[in-house]
This record gives sequence, C-alpha cells and structure tokens, in this order.
Amino acid sequence: NWYAEEIGLEMRAREPSDPTNPHPFSQVPALRDDDDGEGGELELFESGAILSYLSDRYGLDTPAKRARANAWISWANATLDPVLFIENERGGVVDTGARDPEQRRLRRLDDILSDGRDWLLGDEFSVADVAVAAAVNPYDTRRSDPVRTPSQHADARASPTAHAPAPVPAPGGAASQPT
Repeated sequence: NWYAEEIGLEMRAREPSDPTNPHPFSQVPALRDDDDGEGGELELFESGAILSYLSDRYGLDTPAKRARANAWISWANATLDPVLFIENERGGVVDTGARDPEQRRLRRLDDILSDGRDWLLGDEFSVADVAVAAAVNPYDTRRSDPVRTPSQHADARASPTAHAPAPVPAPGGAASQPT
C-alpha cells in the first residue's frame, strides 16, 4: 500500500487466493494487522476502510485531521471511482468518465487542485492525496508527488518514471492492491 510505505509501515504480501486472505470475497485490497493497538488482530477489506484505519492508527494525530482526510477518502471511493471506472453488468471496467471534458466532478477537482496547493489537506502529503491520486492515475504511484489533476493525467501516464503498481502487502497478512 502506497500510504503504508509513506509512513514507514512494514508489510508482507500474500496472493489474493491465499486461504488466509481476510477479504470475504477473496479479493484485494485486504489487510490483516496482527497488532491493532488494543491487544488484538484486525482484518479489513476495501481501500477506503484500509486507508482510514492506517491513517488513524499510524498517521494523522487529531480528530479534525482524520475527519478531513476521511472526507477525501470517502469521496474518492464513493464519487470519484464510479466516474473514472465505468463498469459493465459483470463488474468489468469497460471505459472511463475521464474522457469527458465536461465531467463536472473532474472539472471541480481540477479547480480545487489548481489553486496553488500541492496537497489536498494543506502543506503536507497525506492519506487524502493517496486516495485521490491512486484513483485519478492508478499507474502513477511515484511517492510524495503532488496529486495530479485530471487534466494532467495523460502527461503523468506518459512519464518515464510512472510504473504499473504491484500488489502490496498487508501487515502480517493478505495482499493488498495499491489504493
């Protein structure tokens, strides 16, 4: 997971088909944390839940910061993802709404990120940037780069340093795809 790497959290990868994968549908992303901070183990699935947990447990230090980050995580998963990834009736991605220059959510994201800021939450990179950048450009996983606006998407994909993400480990558990 990109965010786990950013915060220095060591992880181990397992295949989605591994019988210990905690995802109820044997998919990725999934996470097992052998130390949930309360003396137990935690199993999670879905990128938004995983990012929220990691930022709560290992990252953001105030309820206000966590709330602002969770708003962007939720928006990326509930609003941005369906715009970017148009699926057929079987759940296969068949197109993207990013081709539409009039797509209002992407235009608004462009406006927000064109105001001179590098990061969604202010002066430093955060889990919010990971959630939105991974959705906007899943092939541009250069760490700590400013979130790319949709209009920069094509340029970022053509970058010689961009690379396709590999499965990323979950702490002590099942594999996770970059979120």
